Amino acid sequence: MSGSIGITVAQGSDDKLIPWTKEFQIGLEHIQENSDSDTIEFGSTLQPRYELRYSNQVDSYEIINIRISAMFDPTIATFSRESWPVSENEKLLKFFQGAFDLTEEFARMAQTTVEDIFFRKSFPCKGRSKFEKKRLAQLNARQKIFNALKPVIAKMGSHNHVYLGKVGTPKQFDKHFKEYVDRFDELRKDVS
Repeated sequence: MSGSIGITVAQGSDDKLIPWTKEFQIGLEHIQENSDSDTIEFGSTLQPRYELRYSNQVDSYEIINIRISAMFDPTIATFSRESWPVSENEKLLKFFQGAFDLTEEFARMAQTTVEDIFFRKSFPCKGRSKFEKKRLAQLNARQKIFNALKPVIAKMGSHNHVYLGKVGTPKQFDKHFKEYVDRFDELRKDVS
């Protein structure tokens, strides 16, 4: 079985995305069978949200109120019945929930990273008019945040590949999922 890990940095508002909460549990209605492939697509993403604050008559800007959220996209989460027969649905759901929980763990890490990088830091606005300066500032801010998240995304991808390799089939799940249970339980306890 091969695994394609859905790791993207979503931008903006998408009403199909489901935010991670300690109460939300992935159900069969959130994942799709893919009969053409033996590939798993977790559907987990990181989504940054932020505001820009302009100062000095739009000659500089700050990136403020940054929130990095773990989101689940049910439109891309897929699995193969060849690898996960109906009799293994309970394990399959725990498997997908675990991948989403890992994404939340990395969202928290990413939150700390971007706060450290952008706290009280100003960037110059380039452009001729106020409109152009604001437009370019928005593009630059998005790129700066994406660049700051690249190392976290790479590490998340690596961890997801290890997770897929350890628990990516029902037989592997039985052997190794218990290694992750305490980690996922701690994650839920850390949320108020």
